[in-house]
Amino acid sequence: MIESLNISGFRAAQDVSLSDLGKVNLFIGPNGSGKSTMLEAAFLYCVEGDTSKLIDIMKPESIEYDADSMKRALLWLFTHISEAEHRKITVSGTVDGVSRNVCVKPVEADSDYTQMSPSDLGRSSAKSAAHNTELENFSNARRTAILDLELAITHGDDSFDRHLIVSRDHGVYYQGSQQSQRLLATFTHAMRPYFVDSKLPKLVSDARLAGTLPEVEETLRTVDPAVIHLEINLAANGTGVVYVKHDRLGLCPLGILGDGLSNVLHFALRVTSGGARYVMYDEFDANFHVSVIRSLAQVIKKVGDDGTQLFLTTHRADTLSTFVDLVEDGWDGLTVYQTRLENGEVKVQSFAGERLLSVWCDLALDIRVPS
Repeated sequence: MIESLNISGFRAAQDVSLSDLGKVNLFIGPNGSGKSTMLEAAFLYCVEGDTSKLIDIMKPESIEYDADSMKRALLWLFTHISEAEHRKITVSGTVDGVSRNVCVKPVEADSDYTQMSPSDLGRSSAKSAAHNTELENFSNARRTAILDLELAITHGDDSFDRHLIVSRDHGVYYQGSQQSQRLLATFTHAMRPYFVDSKLPKLVSDARLAGTLPEVEETLRTVDPAVIHLEINLAANGTGVVYVKHDRLGLCPLGILGDGLSNVLHFALRVTSGGARYVMYDEFDANFHVSVIRSLAQVIKKVGDDGTQLFLTTHRADTLSTFVDLVEDGWDGLTVYQTRLENGEVKVQSFAGERLLSVWCDLALDIRVPS
């Protein structure tokens, strides 16, 4: 378990210390107070600065993978990138008593990169086959790197460097260290915040193969007791569609039961299956009724007690109240972090146990009314 994190230079988090991390870590505060920044910093730490994951952090959903938009994303991530002394992101912490450090800093483009063969580079795109063909036709004469990142990843006494290359003509390319990729695979599994998308059939299939689908179905039954089990059927175009065997409605497409159940299914697939050691979920309670949140809080407690460490954000007072009820019942696995902005920088206070119980009403008010 991650016991503590120290974050510096990451967006508005200039100097933030997260101590006494619990099984479940709930970041609360109004919009724009730095909650998502905390999750992204923790995620960067968990994946040991993996280049492709850093690109995911930098890339808003509305921005395509092209040189100009990625340059804007770099400027967003490193707000002082144009200064002589480049900004540096550092996330350090302790995992099971072992200190680990991830440092990310932007450096000037190295001309040697323009001589690299296309096979030495990867591309951050889902359309891998077409882009691999394009990459093989990539001309050295047109490969113009405009920015790159040096990622110094430290684990114990070993350091690894990775580089991100932005090409003006051919989108975003990056080079990664094979050694650190293997280290990542054996050390941790982490998950980004996700929302409901077209991946549900695959997630259901993966959960079935992993043997975790019964647990997911049990989570659905906390919301709708009439759910029996899930199935995947093929539509006319060959794509998978999630069906629900329902006690009252029979076998029906998931969508008939409403977006609420789809959201719960997505949450359950992301949180209860896959064997992730760490889970980050931004605004997990979005669009959920308070009765559903009570059910999901029990699921979160169970997952945390079973060994998965969770990092969650909310700006809902009723969600905080639900978790406080668990603490009042004797659960010691929760730490609440209140985030706020002071002079453009994120400040954080932590609350757990009796201290949380004594101040939670004020915290709930602060969620809605910025201090």
